[in-house]
Amino acid sequence: MKHFTEIIYFGQIHAGFKYDDYLTARKIKRLWLKLQRLMIAEVNGEVTPENYLKKERKLRATIKALVFGTRFIVETQSDPRGRVITLYYENSQFNFDWI
Repeated sequence: MKHFTEIIYFGQIHAGFKYDDYLTARKIKRLWLKLQRLMIAEVNGEVTPENYLKKERKLRATIKALVFGTRFIVETQSDPRGRVITLYYENSQFNFDWI
C-alpha cells in the first residue's frame, strides 16, 4: 500500500499527471525489464549479435513511441549492471518501484 500512496503524492505535486500517464509508465517498465534481460543475455553470450541488435532496436523504438507526445523523458544507457532506463516526468525522476 505504501507505493500506492507514493504514486498519489506524485500525482498531487504534478498537476498534469493522469491515470493514462501511470499506465504508460507501467508499459515502459515492462519494456525496460525486457531490455535489461536482453542485455544480460547478450553479455552472457546467450544471444547472437544480430538477434540482439534487432530486438534492442525494436524495444527502444517501442519505448520512444510510447514517450512521444507525453511529458515523460527517457534516458538510456547500455550497461545492464545499472539502470538501463531512467524515466523522468516534468524533470522529476519517476521511481519504477512505485508501479
